[in-house]
Amino acid sequence: MRWPADHPVRTDPRLAEWQADADAVCPQGSVLAVLRHVAGRRVATLVRTPDGPGVLKLFASPRARGNDRRLRALRPAVGSVVPRPLAVGPEGHAGLLEYVPGRPLRELAGADFITACEEVGRVLARLHACDVLLDRTWTARSEVDNLAQRSGPGGASWLPPAPDTPVPTHRDLHAAQVVVGPGAVRLIDFDEATMAPPGLDVGNFLAHLDQDAALGSRPDHETTTAGRAFLRGYGGSPRDLTWWREIALARLAVLAEERHNRPDWAASLRALVG
Repeated sequence: MRWPADHPVRTDPRLAEWQADADAVCPQGSVLAVLRHVAGRRVATLVRTPDGPGVLKLFASPRARGNDRRLRALRPAVGSVVPRPLAVGPEGHAGLLEYVPGRPLRELAGADFITACEEVGRVLARLHACDVLLDRTWTARSEVDNLAQRSGPGGASWLPPAPDTPVPTHRDLHAAQVVVGPGAVRLIDFDEATMAPPGLDVGNFLAHLDQDAALGSRPDHETTTAGRAFLRGYGGSPRDLTWWREIALARLAVLAEERHNRPDWAASLRALVG
């Protein structure tokens, strides 16, 4: 693998330790673009391979092996809804996936965005209805505990709803994780995929629409209409949707402070939580 001198695989010490694992999954590849780099944790790179473009993910922890295993379990059940896994490094830190062409949903607007959101609902319903049993589980209690760890004692004040039947979920579903191609909508970035109540994915997607409206990224009427279209495509509202939507907003408020240093954004998001 040919790495530019300024690539995080060379400049980020935590990731550089596992360069050989990345080389192993794509030995004849070359870098086209860095898609996302979280310092000390992970980097996703668009690469050129002899078989066409791919996405190479390198993690500081051995997450790639589990990600590869879950995608291989889901792919036969839901087909192109999930990216095709291609290879995983011998140490489990690097994974190569197919590149999904198209436009990110977050780049669309107006009627195109609303129509695509309805299709996202259909695609998500297909994922939730498949009979795959993934090898990890996330519950409402997990969500509360995670929020408490990140936001302090206030996060523990959430009372989880009664347990719901878990289904295969994306667990980080929002417009940036959706690619809209000719005649197809596909989901990407299944790093957090897990068994969980269906309200987690549905609530998270709607909470991101709420965030777009609250922060002025999209008009209120567009996010409201898109949310209705998404639920229509999904086939209705899962149990405890309001709870999942609001705790997702609380989590986004924490991220606004942690990741973006925007307490004003956080305040706007917390104002939406009843």
